[in-house]
Amino acid sequence: MAHRHRADITERERGGTGSESRGIEREHGDGEVSATTRAAVPAPVPAPAGRSIASRYRRDPEALLRRLRRIEGQVRGVQRMVEEDRYCVDILVQLAAIRAALDEVGLVILADHTRGCVTDAIRSGDGEAVIEELLGAVRRLVR
Repeated sequence: MAHRHRADITERERGGTGSESRGIEREHGDGEVSATTRAAVPAPVPAPAGRSIASRYRRDPEALLRRLRRIEGQVRGVQRMVEEDRYCVDILVQLAAIRAALDEVGLVILADHTRGCVTDAIRSGDGEAVIEELLGAVRRLVR
């Protein structure tokens, strides 16, 4: 696969407005293309005194599944970009957007685990083992 420069890529090859509707790329007025994803994680909701909070993704698993389906669509978009021999830097930008979106999903699940499982274990006296498990999960997540 030959490397191509942005100047060699036509508007059609860059995806134009079709890729914008998929949320994969956004073209700015100056001709630059950038990723549009970096989903915000909702602010934590404090639990009432003495009560644990229901998990966000367990309360609304469809929201998490929608995020994962969106990421799956982004991955398919990158596959098409490779098949179409798109500009390497554009592919790298999309890969960074996918990684950021996956990180956000991981943070939602991590927050849910901390507020639910870890909090319950600490209250029941099993906190030490669960905290160690949590730290291991955080280490894996941030690698």
